[in-house]
Amino acid sequence: MKFFEVYFNHSNSTFAIPENTLISDACDIAGYPLNLVCGGKGTCGKCMVTIRIGGVKQNFLACTTSITEDISIYLSEEQLSKEAQILGTGERSFHFNPAVRKIRLNKSQLKPQSYGSFIEQISNYKNLIFTYATVSKTAQIISASQMEALTLIVDNETIIDVQPGDTTAFLYGLAVDIGTTTVVGYLYNLNDGRLLGTYSSLNDQIDRGADVISRIMYCNMSDNGTRELHDKIINTINRLIDKAEKEHHAVKSHLFNIVLCGNSTMQHLFHGFNPGALGQYPFVSIHGDSLISKGSDSALKCPDACRIVFLPLLGGFVGADTLSVLLTVNTDKKKRLVIDLGTNGEIAVGNQDLYYVASTACGPALEGAGITFGMRGTLGAIERFEMLNEAIQYDVIGGGKPSGICGSGIVDIVAELLRQGLIDQTGKMNKKSDLISDFDGIAYFMVVSPENSLNGKGIYVTQKDIRQIQLAKSAIKTGCLLLLERYGIEGHELDEILLSGAFGNYINVKNAEYIGLIPKFEGVPVLSIGNGAGSGVQQYLLDKDQSSVSLMIKKHTQHVELASDPQFQTTYITNMSFGGTDNES
Repeated sequence: MKFFEVYFNHSNSTFAIPENTLISDACDIAGYPLNLVCGGKGTCGKCMVTIRIGGVKQNFLACTTSITEDISIYLSEEQLSKEAQILGTGERSFHFNPAVRKIRLNKSQLKPQSYGSFIEQISNYKNLIFTYATVSKTAQIISASQMEALTLIVDNETIIDVQPGDTTAFLYGLAVDIGTTTVVGYLYNLNDGRLLGTYSSLNDQIDRGADVISRIMYCNMSDNGTRELHDKIINTINRLIDKAEKEHHAVKSHLFNIVLCGNSTMQHLFHGFNPGALGQYPFVSIHGDSLISKGSDSALKCPDACRIVFLPLLGGFVGADTLSVLLTVNTDKKKRLVIDLGTNGEIAVGNQDLYYVASTACGPALEGAGITFGMRGTLGAIERFEMLNEAIQYDVIGGGKPSGICGSGIVDIVAELLRQGLIDQTGKMNKKSDLISDFDGIAYFMVVSPENSLNGKGIYVTQKDIRQIQLAKSAIKTGCLLLLERYGIEGHELDEILLSGAFGNYINVKNAEYIGLIPKFEGVPVLSIGNGAGSGVQQYLLDKDQSSVSLMIKKHTQHVELASDPQFQTTYITNMSFGGTDNES
């Protein structure tokens, strides 16, 4: 096999890459996975990289260009960044009653009575249950040293591990929210319930598609696709653990509880299950209840005895992330519409007596993907936009010149174009306006002039971008209206609408209602609950009683398949249009 040298300019590093390897795969090998929004089909243009061959620099699509000679690769700051703007859980407090704890036994407590046994002495002292593995390990420790103390790691009443000496000062738990785009980990001290750190990374799977359908297709088309995407999510979480290890003492040796949530596809890929059955009717999963494993069952950087729990799924594409959101909702009788806005939109209607849930494929446009100058909510993204007397004002994450537009920014821009009459209710741009330009028959609105943009070419929104937002917003609103109808109530009967997730927290609700992204019902308040999935998975980690609560939610939840609803197509087409002033309050 022939190899070529691939030089990465930013890191001053060279890799030997086999001939005909795609540039995107070379970037992955080097540790810089690209965001292949279209799943590597060469249609989104997000993987465009600058390549130097000889003395000439050219731009190529990394997902379709193979390596046939020595090259140098120049990656942009956005392509290099694995950090995403994450939404914290604010000052939310949690009941502290963890399932995993440490117990120290001193020498006198360990000493058995005459003709007795060490194991019986320990078991009787705290009414604990040994497994064969912990009996064997205790025997090794007792035989190997003169013990002054022994530390038991206990899951509820079962001893899952033992450590020589007194190690009770260190006991960690990690709550992980696995998003299709971003993965967030929350490290806790399980001795006192303190949050020690929040760590985030882009999901390494993004170089195999921006949404779950793309990743399911990749698993079906590639012999090793499932294993590859499994390894990628494990590597992503391990990267969070590595960050935690740098800041806190011996995290990898004392991390004995990991709790995870994510959509149904993420659950399958975390466990290495092929998600193919999710991608076709009747959209079934391999395992829907909470799934408990051990550190020894995975390649996570934790002790073999670590207790790993993935929260239950709710049906179809509605996964443990939605259940985690519902864990945070009050247990009163109020009827709520809960919308988790992201690459895959999940919707719930009802209360804990009965929830109806559904998913709607709104696509990655609301997270900045599929938009000409779209980007994630990272440094350089326009997150706020308004027009006052045709004067443009915008806010940029981190300040400075903008390099693109994230989801909250594109919602603001579309709303302002609609208000100013620059697009009509069908979404068509008004070419008669001086603010709408045309290039080779493509209408566009210049958001940022070339001299004020980081790329020096300007940032604009095209007619195609407007259409992408119409598709996404119609999917969400249609899902909400049909689910309300299935539940048997009208919108005005709701007590409140809750928006969950980073995108739901950052968008201007008034603008979202104005363009018809979320339904507007007179007198029904719209509230943001922040990162509901992140809050719920932390709640589960810190309070063992949440296990029974999650089972009750699953028991009282009914999944609804919206795509099979005979009204879906008609309602979807109707909601493609913008409501305009009819939606303005």
